[in-house]
Amino acid sequence: MASASLLGSPKIVPRLLTVTLERYMLQINRRSLSLALNVYAVTRFDAGREEGTIVGTVRVTLGSWNVAIAVVSLLLLVILVGYAFLENLTYH
Repeated sequence: MASASLLGSPKIVPRLLTVTLERYMLQINRRSLSLALNVYAVTRFDAGREEGTIVGTVRVTLGSWNVAIAVVSLLLLVILVGYAFLENLTYH
């Protein structure tokens, strides 16, 4: 009787897919958290009322490493999410 290959085994394949999905979700969550923390560190939001009009301001502190890390985190997040969509939503 021939034995099934490692990847052809019905018990192994769902586990590998689950591990891969968990890795993607973990990476996406890490990048999202990194982006959120770095954007929070360099931005200041303010809202107020001037002459009956609500005015909001956003201040960004440029020249810090947090801006560079936020940009890299956003780029990696876009790449990972784009890859996840293209991998799972294309016709095979």
